[in-house]
Amino acid sequence: MGPGTILPLVVTSGLVPIISSLREPPFLVYYRRGGVSGLIENLVIYTDGRGIYRRDGEEFRGEVTDETMSALEVVLNRVSERGFTEVSPKAGIEDYLHHEVIYSRRGERFAWVDEWASEVELPPEVLALTSLLDYAISQVRGERWVNRVEVSTAYLVMRASLDRIVARRGDSLSLRVSVAPKLGVEVSYTLPDPHHPDVEIGSDAGASVKFLRSEARTSGDARRLLPREGLDIEASMTLEGEEGLHWITVHFPARAPSVEASLPIVIVRSRGG
Repeated sequence: MGPGTILPLVVTSGLVPIISSLREPPFLVYYRRGGVSGLIENLVIYTDGRGIYRRDGEEFRGEVTDETMSALEVVLNRVSERGFTEVSPKAGIEDYLHHEVIYSRRGERFAWVDEWASEVELPPEVLALTSLLDYAISQVRGERWVNRVEVSTAYLVMRASLDRIVARRGDSLSLRVSVAPKLGVEVSYTLPDPHHPDVEIGSDAGASVKFLRSEARTSGDARRLLPREGLDIEASMTLEGEEGLHWITVHFPARAPSVEASLPIVIVRSRGG
């Protein structure tokens, strides 16, 4: 088996009825398997938004919104245009998940493994697709899903979350950020000016940002995070970008980041609009 290949997915007999009973080609089929528990999941989405999800012998049926369908099209087309097909895991790595998407509309297949287990850096479009598929699953299951990410260094942990992953131009998003030092660590940093928020928020979508709750100095430009102390920041963002895949970035500290988090956001129109 050469570089950049994954063994073909073996579909268990419990998942076959979903595929064999289809009266029309699905919009997409998604498989996810592996991990410590030997997970096997399957998601089928029809072109009209109907979805079927199976996991651990349970079946859920629900609807994927028009906006989410449009977002999936945007991101799947970006993955296709990049020329991505599949990647392999690092040698000796265990307990990761295999992901596979069959994109019926273009007759294409994409396969990858968890980001931490991949032998090469995954394209950002694939990372966005992974999150978007989780979001679609939550809609079929009727559950709430949060667009969030966690990154860390040797000294601190930063968590960031958006209230959505699919939006329209002009929508207002809610962003929450928390920064905390690791146990027993004291973090010192400098702000651009005494009144500047501790984090800097940006986006290639040209979003305008309004801080609702921020941690900022009232005098001096030096700041310290003590052990067991953290920052909690809230901001409102208004999207001004065009339709497509975009990224919201958070830097800490502002202007001189030691850690950066990125969250995908897909700006869409109504399907057929």
